[in-house]
Amino acid sequence: MLLNWCKVNENVKLVYNNTILDITSPCLLKMTFRKDKLISLEQIKYYEKK
Repeated sequence: MLLNWCKVNENVKLVYNNTILDITSPCLLKMTFRKDKLISLEQIKYYEKK
């Protein structure tokens, strides 16, 4: 699904709005839309409870 809005660069990293996304796992991605257009994409980091 992310490939609808992101490109993959030569280092096999996702790029959104000329910014390389450093996606770690596990995580959540917050995608904000206005009408049918993606206006922001951010990673919400997962922190394990101790």
